[in-house]
Amino acid sequence: MCRPRPALGDHRERAHDRADEEPAPHQVGRSTFFKILRNPYYIGTVRCRGAEHPGNHEPLIDIETWQRVHTLLGSSNTARERKRAHDHYLKGSPFCGVCGSHLQLDFLTNKQGHHYAYSVCSGRASKRTTCTRRAIPVGLAEHLITDCYRSITITEAQYAGLAA
Repeated sequence: MCRPRPALGDHRERAHDRADEEPAPHQVGRSTFFKILRNPYYIGTVRCRGAEHPGNHEPLIDIETWQRVHTLLGSSNTARERKRAHDHYLKGSPFCGVCGSHLQLDFLTNKQGHHYAYSVCSGRASKRTTCTRRAIPVGLAEHLITDCYRSITITEAQYAGLAA
């Protein structure tokens, strides 16, 4: 059985009624929020086809504030640590000396059931890079990183700057 088609005027009225309604408010998602913070429009720059050009609008914030925000945004992804099945105190901190990718933990078990932990370049493991760094035992990686941390010294001036 066919239904009668509504007149064209009915469609217009319904569309007009829907246009008067305000859309439901949405909470801005995390990734959208970070995209907004990285948008160069706020400092008076416009992106067009991958290139940045000076805009005709007034900058919404000064360049110093923009730089501080980007310093904070960049610092949050350098030493990442997430809750995973295998917990290790250096997890997320070391980087590969060859390609710069993170070192990840890898666990192997021999025929007798003994477990061995290795640090493996994540770039090599996922084949994202052509890294040639082979896996090293976690104990050796810990020793090398401990030696590296021992060589770091902070002067009084640097300490005062960090405390400020």
